[in-house]
Amino acid sequence: MAPFLLRNIVNCVVKFLELAAAERKLVPSFLKMEFHSMSENDQFRTAALECPVELPPPPNHHRWRSFFLTLYMQVISSEEDEKRMFKHKDWDFCVIHSKHETDQQTARSFIRLLETTLGIFGTCNGDVALGENTLQAATTMIQRSSKVFVLSTRHLENQSVPKYVFHSALMQELQRPTWRRKIIPLYPRGPKYTPLFLANLEGLSFGNDSRVVELVSGAISLEEQMQVRARRDRASLTFSTRLRELRQQRIQEIQGVIGGLRREYGDDYNPNEQVTETLQSIEAIMLDDTASSNDGGRQVINMSGCQAVSVGPSFHFYGSQRTDEDPSAFE
Repeated sequence: MAPFLLRNIVNCVVKFLELAAAERKLVPSFLKMEFHSMSENDQFRTAALECPVELPPPPNHHRWRSFFLTLYMQVISSEEDEKRMFKHKDWDFCVIHSKHETDQQTARSFIRLLETTLGIFGTCNGDVALGENTLQAATTMIQRSSKVFVLSTRHLENQSVPKYVFHSALMQELQRPTWRRKIIPLYPRGPKYTPLFLANLEGLSFGNDSRVVELVSGAISLEEQMQVRARRDRASLTFSTRLRELRQQRIQEIQGVIGGLRREYGDDYNPNEQVTETLQSIEAIMLDDTASSNDGGRQVINMSGCQAVSVGPSFHFYGSQRTDEDPSAFE
């Protein structure tokens, strides 16, 4: 068996085991039981195992139990939202491409091919979320990818094709000598179009070259793959640890609220009047890096050369020109 094929099989097995382990770490066992589809009695029993609370006896028990389950479901929902927002920031490769529909599909197909055959991790322009730190996120994608494939088609520099908001600035950054060591031109149907800044760089033909997987395997060394995998493992562990800490804080918040309301207002009080305020208190317990890691919120972008960039009304541009050679950030 060819060495690169054996390595690919090993990588795929490792990735499968890794994803399974990540699922076990990030998803509590009761969530796998589809908590939301349980009967109310089963929900209460399940919730009380993790969050023991002393509720009033009948006839007030039902309203307090309803209040408790509402708060507990909010904990689950908040955790699910945070897991959906979690994104890795280390990749084996990324693909830079135009916003043309054909190029987007080609980039996705290329990523799927490498992920399924080599078991490596990829991302592309379309994965960069619009938000306050869009340009920084695009730069991070380049910095923290072992290799950068630039999908070289006639759409890449065609002014009539709508551009990603960071496209022009990113194209300028890619022309810096500091980036060239990791750039590989990617030709969908052979090198029919090559931008000037990709000249003299050895590229790959995707679509008519059956050796593309083997060539990529040689371009991204096993050592680089293991480094990426180790960084992603550390990020997942840090996230899952913090998620468990947040869960415990929210559980304690529920216990404190129920105990406090009973002491202050008595068992005859209807606690559901406090639902909105209490839910806001639970929701306020957020991941420390939620805003910075998920690029949410308003968008303020400083960039030059932003011709043919299509953006919404909340985007603002300042035409300052970069003169430094540091590719680590856009100013």
